[in-house]
Amino acid sequence: MSNTSRGVPARATLAAVAALAALLAAGASAGAQEGGSGLRSKFALVAKIGDQPGGLFSLQGGVSFGPSGALYGTAQERGPLGWGGVYEIVLPTATSKLSFTTIFAFPGYGMPVDDVAFDSSGAIFGEMQVGPSHANCGLGYCGAIYKLTPPTPPATAWTGEDIHNFSAAGPNRPLGGLAIDATGALYGATNFGGAGGVGGPNAGAIFRLSPPTSSGAPWKATVLHTFGQAFGDGSYPSGGPIFGKDGALYGLLYLGPGVNQGAVYRLAPPVPPSQRWTEAILYAFPGGTDAAQPADRLAFDTQGALYGVSQQGGGTGCGGTGCGTIFRLSPPSASDAPAPWKETVLYAFQGGADGANPVGPLVLDASGALYGATTSGGVDGCFGFGCGTVFALTPPKPPIVQWSHAVLHAFPNGDAGDGPIDGLTADKRGRLFGATFAGGANDAGVVFELH
Repeated sequence: MSNTSRGVPARATLAAVAALAALLAAGASAGAQEGGSGLRSKFALVAKIGDQPGGLFSLQGGVSFGPSGALYGTAQERGPLGWGGVYEIVLPTATSKLSFTTIFAFPGYGMPVDDVAFDSSGAIFGEMQVGPSHANCGLGYCGAIYKLTPPTPPATAWTGEDIHNFSAAGPNRPLGGLAIDATGALYGATNFGGAGGVGGPNAGAIFRLSPPTSSGAPWKATVLHTFGQAFGDGSYPSGGPIFGKDGALYGLLYLGPGVNQGAVYRLAPPVPPSQRWTEAILYAFPGGTDAAQPADRLAFDTQGALYGVSQQGGGTGCGGTGCGTIFRLSPPSASDAPAPWKETVLYAFQGGADGANPVGPLVLDASGALYGATTSGGVDGCFGFGCGTVFALTPPKPPIVQWSHAVLHAFPNGDAGDGPIDGLTADKRGRLFGATFAGGANDAGVVFELH
């Protein structure tokens, strides 16, 4: 088996960033879901997307549970109108069968990316690569944020609208998913555009979209921070932000200060009368045996520690860049403040049967175990790179100090799924769900479950 990354489509954005470099829900975090303890090792296919109505192709994010308990996800290509769509899966019960519906097909533009978020009314919010203007921003389209409103009976169709269109004049190309606060405001990241500085005019930004204050009024866009404006800052967000219990936003950067191997940032809300959000780099990755090029969203545990994945680092495998890591960032205690956060690599992938190139966010269970997926590695297949894995990391019990890694499922071939595209999500029973960007019928991707 080769131990070089396949470079799956979801990481094309990060590859573009590397090329450029060379030239509240307060207290809750995406991925920090807790279920019952105990490893989930029984794998089942929920749906092969190519077998379902609607013709969707190339899943581009994980799956998320909506308020009704149904699963929702995005596909970037094809669909009834050719620009991808958003799908709904109502899971089977003892008295009903599984139901798959393309609830919205993007008309003439779209190509949605990453997973979706929900407000208290059940409306869906997400990001798309191509906005209605089709404006070009450097290496790609500028993108847009969309809203899907559920039908009010007797109507049956969801209603879609663009609530913000990005342009070359400001931050653009959103990625990584959205966070929503108690007021319904959306928070997200772009990995291009911005006001400039020592990192150049296109180092990415964090933005907020505030809901309309009256019927028919537009959403208000505010740039909270532009990266790369000063020495010591990082650049190019590689995932969406999440909220901490302190009301601050936390996230990852593809390039960090120093050796440009990535960083973790904190963006603190304003302290009145100031209206300025304040950014701080919590940790800059050095690469090598440490993590490098972190990606996707972070996850909090109940003690305030952050967990995440890096696409590279952890050694010299996978062509010399390392096969990726799982890391933890622990905050200083109150008595140690303002001491730095402490970073620990919990596991370094070797690129063989254990997997390579992990994706986030991670799921934490009640015992402290972590669950995630890798896009490559596992059993031989998928052109020699391996089709990916689902894994668990269980915390050590003294005197043991190392976390234990276990492969819960290795995708054996394309028909049963190829390349998990994002992290996992857990339901209230502790079952894990995820999606692959390819494999299954017509190579369109699959949704899977472990219990």
